[in-house]
Amino acid sequence: MKHLLVLSAGNEMYRRYILESMSDAGVRVDLIESPPQRNWAVPLVDSVHEVDLGNREQVRALAKELHAADPFDGVLTYDETRVEVASEVAADLGLPGLSPQTAAMCRDKRLMREAFRAVGVPSARSILALTAEEAVEAAALIGYPVVVKPRNLGGSRGVVRVEDEQQLRSRFELAASARDARVTALPGVLVEEYLDGPEISVEAVSQDGRVQICGLTEKEVGFAPYFEELGHTCRRPSAHPDYSAVERVVVEAHRALGITFGATHSELRLTSSGPRMIEVAARLAGDKIPFVTSLATGVNLVALTVASLTGEPVEVTPTHDRVAGIRMVYPRHDGTVRALGHAADAERLWCELGWHVTVGQEVALPPRAFMLRLGHVVALDSSPEALRGRLDACVDALEIEIESPVGLPGL
Repeated sequence: MKHLLVLSAGNEMYRRYILESMSDAGVRVDLIESPPQRNWAVPLVDSVHEVDLGNREQVRALAKELHAADPFDGVLTYDETRVEVASEVAADLGLPGLSPQTAAMCRDKRLMREAFRAVGVPSARSILALTAEEAVEAAALIGYPVVVKPRNLGGSRGVVRVEDEQQLRSRFELAASARDARVTALPGVLVEEYLDGPEISVEAVSQDGRVQICGLTEKEVGFAPYFEELGHTCRRPSAHPDYSAVERVVVEAHRALGITFGATHSELRLTSSGPRMIEVAARLAGDKIPFVTSLATGVNLVALTVASLTGEPVEVTPTHDRVAGIRMVYPRHDGTVRALGHAADAERLWCELGWHVTVGQEVALPPRAFMLRLGHVVALDSSPEALRGRLDACVDALEIEIESPVGLPGL
């Protein structure tokens, strides 16, 4: 029976399935979590240890103490903000994982771009700007449109497309001031070439430097000029017409960053000149993408990730050839949630419906709030086209009431 140290349980709506999968497989899990304790995770793990995950020295000391009493076989985090401390803990304990240098590159998009450029991984041209004036100069070199983004935030926070200098001057501060309470923001923002074309993500697991592709997801983004993720469609990777070229770029990116163990979530754009890398996250994907991938292909990304970190064989063997997807449900406007429900016969349409908000909660759209979703639906079908129709029907069957601020019509 494998014994795993997990740093951060994460958000229950998006991450519960990970701990459930490990529990069902008989993996012993010690969870280190920042207070307050996430009560939902307690029945799914063997023990919970509270410490400020933002204090790396305290986390490392606690991990050493726990390891000395009952040795771990591996260290895992699926929380973007804990990737660096997880790499340090794995190194301290002599267990497989990212090197601290690789973890730093995966958390700083500037370092990541430099690593890609050094070995020729096709990516976006990128320039660091510390001021709005430097951003204007960078955009002039790159050419409009450009994208401005924070260096070390996730979830597309503060990421915005800019068409001209006037917009750049007004939107620079949005990127520069974006924050995540769990992260110390790095100085400056990146001004980057806008990559035109469909966006995809690739889920992979690495062990001893061998990168295996486990899933491919076609992504839907919206709320332009922002890049809010609206949904994901998953199918067998080899079914995608650009798979060979995508696989080559993803493997090159992993080698450039020195990723040798664990799960990754790579984001790319399929441009007229071929696949180009946006970024690589050194963790299991968010938005329940691994769960949806398992519905589509039968590939259990959680089990493969545990295997990669604990010395078990990693073999990717699809057992299904279906199309699965997740659609995020957003309010049509800002306001207060007054009702959440669905038509009486709607449950036949989806595999899963999850509400992320409660009645009485205030909700808002970008740029006033990012990733403030009402809920999500997950569905299966036989083709991407049929799935889109099914997901549309799922959303149409939801019965949602949002009370608008004074002066706006209600939903």
